[in-house]
Amino acid sequence: MPFSEDLKLQVKKMAAFQCCRCREIGVDIHHIIPQAQGGSDDIDNAAPLCQNCHSRFGANAEKRKEIRQMRDFWYDVVKEKFHSGQPQFEKVNETLLKIQQTQTETASKTELDELRKELVNEIRAVRLIQERAVEDITNAPLGNIQRQANTAILGSTD
Repeated sequence: MPFSEDLKLQVKKMAAFQCCRCREIGVDIHHIIPQAQGGSDDIDNAAPLCQNCHSRFGANAEKRKEIRQMRDFWYDVVKEKFHSGQPQFEKVNETLLKIQQTQTETASKTELDELRKELVNEIRAVRLIQERAVEDITNAPLGNIQRQANTAILGSTD
């Protein structure tokens, strides 16, 4: 039985629609352990690979562990790059909405002052995360600079 369409889409999103090995855009979801050898149709056995990488490495039993490691690493990179700092930004947006709603109502100066303090604290939290990421870039080994830069730009929850 092949992977379900929902699972394929989930894996593609987790990989930002890129091959976990070469980062080529446009992937198919392949079984790490082939079905013919007892491989399951669950997410743990799914790898986002372009056609070239699948042809080159997909049938190689010795490369399965490496494909799984590359997949897991790429999922972490995508998570950092596209999803880090999201909760902090959501809190800022929620507070801004509260302020907007409060301003349209007959709000007291005290309510608005409290919301302003809340917003300032949330923005400080976002900036602190970014400052830590900048510090990480400064101290990063040369081989990690690109990854650290992505973290610095988008923030990090680490």
